[in-house]
Amino acid sequence: MKETCVIKKLYFLMIYGFRFIFRKPFFLNLNVDVTEFCTQNCKMCNAELHRDTKDIIGADNVLNHFKKLKKYHFATCSLSGGEPTLVSDIWKVFPMAKKQFPFGVLLLSNLYGNKDRIFKIMEEALKNGIDISISFDGFGEVADKLRGAKRVSEIVEENLWRLKELREATPSKSKITLHTVMCDDNLDQVPDIINLSKKLGFKQSITVVNSFFYLDEPDMPQMTKIDKLVEVVNLAIEQEHITQNREFLKGIVTFSKGEAPKLCPYLTTQLKAFKLFLKPEGDASLCDRVPLGNIYRDKNLNEMFKKDEYAKAVESYRKCSGCWLGCFVVPMIKYKKILTKLK
Repeated sequence: MKETCVIKKLYFLMIYGFRFIFRKPFFLNLNVDVTEFCTQNCKMCNAELHRDTKDIIGADNVLNHFKKLKKYHFATCSLSGGEPTLVSDIWKVFPMAKKQFPFGVLLLSNLYGNKDRIFKIMEEALKNGIDISISFDGFGEVADKLRGAKRVSEIVEENLWRLKELREATPSKSKITLHTVMCDDNLDQVPDIINLSKKLGFKQSITVVNSFFYLDEPDMPQMTKIDKLVEVVNLAIEQEHITQNREFLKGIVTFSKGEAPKLCPYLTTQLKAFKLFLKPEGDASLCDRVPLGNIYRDKNLNEMFKKDEYAKAVESYRKCSGCWLGCFVVPMIKYKKILTKLK
């Protein structure tokens, strides 16, 4: 099994090497929104959610998505939403996902909702070596305000400790990470969150609130406490369980001052398709969630990047002031380093 995984990774690396040499775009991460419904209502969230409906696709639909896109050799997959644990049978896709995406499968969750359903899914994720990222932005009233729900930290903390016990009882190579979005409201609590993830034996990732150019959210949290932010980022840099590289962490402060360079993969020839978002019905899009096409109605992904919808999306990204999200910025930092070494 291990040898098969190594061979598959080498095969994928050969494909990416070919694409790099011939200046062809990479399809690296497939972000599948398995539902557009969520148990929380976070103002800083950039996902397109439909709270007036509870329509949720099942595992069979996700498996069909995987089969349809297998030929593009995506390296990794993220199962997102909405809240993915609302799809009660989503665990059925884990074995196929693990085989199809050799460089990792990530399940994103707020760990808030029906506990029986959540932990059935978490148990299967651990058994299959699926990585898990848990959103955790604060304690008490701060958490309730930011996450738009009640008793958030009380419920999620209890579930985090239960998840720790479950991982210890289930031999697993899954990496569990607490992910925190920093803003003025929760900045004072971030050191305690970092300490909590360390006690749990989990990884920790941090970012700063972003005002997305395609969102109209008047109550978007802000980051103005720069001196305190510098202190918190310096603390994070010293922690071994923080997952992001130091260049990204230091850039959080620069970005919050409005001085960071714009690092947008979608405006970079070979990374313009590196992260593709897929809605439950098969609509494919970039970060703004505006459909470029549909994987069932369109001939192939490459054709989508020749359509007017893509040209319009790129034009809007040129006007964007930029973001500082790990999933977009970290790959750009690494890509620029590779190009520098090759010069």
